[in-house]
Amino acid sequence: MDEPLSTDELLAAMERDEAEGATKLSPREYGLLRGKRPQLIYYYIRKGKLTLEKCICGRNVIDVEKADDFFNVSGDDTDGEE
Repeated sequence: MDEPLSTDELLAAMERDEAEGATKLSPREYGLLRGKRPQLIYYYIRKGKLTLEKCICGRNVIDVEKADDFFNVSGDDTDGEE
């Protein structure tokens, strides 16, 4: 039988599960979800490789599918350029 999760582990797991189904995330949330430094996400936004969009709630977000495609182009998780 599995050990019960601590409260912090449970909350982190719930946040991951909720974010997995999201189509738009903030750059910070995307970086944390995919194991990338948020600074790297903002770097590619400044370089024009990723684009920010306005969510209906007013937050700046990126399209998760487009960002995943960008980072998987070269097969290297740390760099989206070929």
